[in-house]
Amino acid sequence: MSVFTLNTATQISSAAGTAGTVSNVVRMTDTVMVYLYSNTGDSNRLYAVCGTVASNGSISFGTPQNISTLNNYGPYGAVCRMDDTHFMVAYKGTSAYGYVVCCSISGTDITVGTPVIFHDEDTPGNNMGIASLSSSLFVIAYANSVTRNRVIAGTISGTTITITKNTGTTVQDSYNNASTSICGTDSTHFVVSYRLGSGGVDGHIILAGSVSGVTITLGNEVGISGAWANNYSNIISLDSTHILTVSTDKLTCASLSGTTLTAGTSVDFSTGTVLGGKLCKIDDTNFGLLTYNNSSGSYRCRLGKGSVSGTTITYTSNSAEEIETAGDSPLGLAYGITNRMIAYWGAARTRSADWGGGPSAGGANKPSLLLMGIG
Repeated sequence: MSVFTLNTATQISSAAGTAGTVSNVVRMTDTVMVYLYSNTGDSNRLYAVCGTVASNGSISFGTPQNISTLNNYGPYGAVCRMDDTHFMVAYKGTSAYGYVVCCSISGTDITVGTPVIFHDEDTPGNNMGIASLSSSLFVIAYANSVTRNRVIAGTISGTTITITKNTGTTVQDSYNNASTSICGTDSTHFVVSYRLGSGGVDGHIILAGSVSGVTITLGNEVGISGAWANNYSNIISLDSTHILTVSTDKLTCASLSGTTLTAGTSVDFSTGTVLGGKLCKIDDTNFGLLTYNNSSGSYRCRLGKGSVSGTTITYTSNSAEEIETAGDSPLGLAYGITNRMIAYWGAARTRSADWGGGPSAGGANKPSLLLMGIG
């Protein structure tokens, strides 16, 4: 029996430009989402578009807005929800500095706030993560050119950001700029995921921290045995005491007590040469996993569903369904509306046979979303 019911892929707009290497979607409410992507048709600037999901599964989009008006330095950025009507974007901006901006939504209209520099001592890495701890407190994880992984906290009021630049707390002295992600677990705690050195065996590290005001205190560092974190790796919070992380071919759940992490046994989800995957929370014990792997000579996107009990993961790799037969770009998931998930990718291919028309109406390689019902 099919795990998912695939709807027709919805293209944001044939005029929205071609999606590049950044592609992130965040759930705002049960029926509203924001999709962030890099527009190769506009010098890789970051764009965001707000979409609403109807009860029949159709998606309607507003007008895409240029988020990085200061001309972001390459297509690098991350997004998180602050509350029902506000979201944050961290990105690499003018002069390759680290910028963060708060945006508000009304209906499907996006209003972009004033960007603020959070790091300009040296060049931040290409990959960064941002997570909300409350509606007014956020944390950014990033790497920089002097081989440091760092985390910095800031606050917002409306769309006004307060953050003291260059005050990030050093997480690890040996970095890789394609592997940093972060999630909040409650109003004062977070877990960051990153790659140690150049990667390889035991190159995936997770570490918890707490925030008091904007002061960060770090806990213990935990290595995921035999795992390697890369730019397809990420981390999500299942509840206030459990996180789930994915590396190139392993899923790992860890429990959290204060800032102490204890990792459970990793599960290998590979069905070939795996470049990693993206996770989304369905509820406190169930998750979706969209993998990007090579099992028959060409890279494909596959979608699967798993569950967690304690730190024990149940996931059957052969139950994952192929949803894209020529995937060659970053991808991911977000829990969209009740009993549904949203998949997205930066280079959607024409799949008329599978998607009932798919994104072919506006051409391939356009930013697109695929809505799925969970069976």
